[in-house]
Amino acid sequence: MAPRKSEKSKAEASESEEENSLQNSPEQVIKQAKNILSKASSLISNYNNSRDTKRKIIEEEFEKRAKDIGRRIDKLYDAKKSRVTKSQKVLWDRLDTLNKKRQTLENTILTSMKLVETSTLNISSELIAMFEGRIDELEECSTLKA
Repeated sequence: MAPRKSEKSKAEASESEEENSLQNSPEQVIKQAKNILSKASSLISNYNNSRDTKRKIIEEEFEKRAKDIGRRIDKLYDAKKSRVTKSQKVLWDRLDTLNKKRQTLENTILTSMKLVETSTLNISSELIAMFEGRIDELEECSTLKA
């Protein structure tokens, strides 16, 4: 293992750095400060670019998912609309069939009622004729006896 640097050597190193920085001319200090600022600016710019790229990717994925869900919803709506339309057509056909049966039954009932009415009127007129004939016979019998 390599020997560890002691606290003294660390302190000496920092003192030598301070001496070097003090020995640097103001131009070098300004140059170093500009260099540090440009590196910091570069880091911030890289961070912002990275963040913008990630945000754009997330937004594009969101838009893609939203469009996909919209298409799926439209597809489900069209399928449901088709099922409802078919179901309604079946019900309308059934209702039409039942309506035709009802009309047929009504016509049959009406025809039967007319037949019953005609038969009743015929029987009634026959009974009236029979009763009138019998009354005439009874009147003749009673006039003959009297």
